[in-house]
Amino acid sequence: MAQPILSSKVYIIAGPTASGKSDYAVDLARRLGGEIVNADSAQMYTRISIGTAKPLDWQTHEIKHHLFDICDQPIDFDVAQYRAKILLIVADIASRGKVPILVGGSLFYIKSLFFPPHQVKGNTSAIPDDVRLLSVAAQWQHLHGIDPVRAAQIHMHDTYRVMRALALWYESGSKPSELVPQYQPPFSAQVIFLSPPTEILYERINARTEAMIHSMGWIDEVGNLMRDEAWRHLVETKGFIGYRDIASWIEAGQPADQLPALIGKIQQDTRNYAKRQKTFWRSFICQLEAAGDCEMTII
Repeated sequence: MAQPILSSKVYIIAGPTASGKSDYAVDLARRLGGEIVNADSAQMYTRISIGTAKPLDWQTHEIKHHLFDICDQPIDFDVAQYRAKILLIVADIASRGKVPILVGGSLFYIKSLFFPPHQVKGNTSAIPDDVRLLSVAAQWQHLHGIDPVRAAQIHMHDTYRVMRALALWYESGSKPSELVPQYQPPFSAQVIFLSPPTEILYERINARTEAMIHSMGWIDEVGNLMRDEAWRHLVETKGFIGYRDIASWIEAGQPADQLPALIGKIQQDTRNYAKRQKTFWRSFICQLEAAGDCEMTII
């Protein structure tokens, strides 16, 4: 195993959406004298807040928060950039005698801390025009012909990851599934994964979605985003849950009789996302256990 480049211990609070990560992290920070670092890619954008369950009081909270609202432009803040920023922030927090506490549901970003991404950028400009202009389903089929292993790991309609995989292939000439990062942890970590019972998790998801729509202003947030083509493109490319559905509902004239169906679809998509997060985590646990030097707790 590579030696950690930072001597401080870092707590990582992970888990599916609506599992209570933010509240748990704040409580832990109070007990340990910690500061919170965002590990949710969507919560880095200033104009994307309600639908991502960003802590809206992060700027005024008694506990210092980092890496929220760092992007005020609709740019792609990739996992390599995230990892570089995390290392600087963690080092700064530790240098002041505080405990770094990472919290968020972007498990791919968290995984990158232990398995640094390879150096191939995967620029979509490397994809030939005839491939770039295909439908996402056709792009997935094309990827399957190149690398069936990686294609099997990606949903056929996941535009971002399909394009990313194709970009890696056309830029490097290597199959994306063969560009496997190696275990190189930058610090000693205590990973805490929150896993409430499924029925409780789903109740939280359903209730939170209702609140976001009816009382927190999610529809207005999406409407404002959709008036800016660059932000709209980012939201659609990243596939943030609910944003595209709300945009379509707004464009249809906001028919009141279709609002319950809209809410129901977002709730179902969020529950499905929570399932995928748990599946990803089970795989990640196996990788960390194989490394044998990471403390893990499941609550």
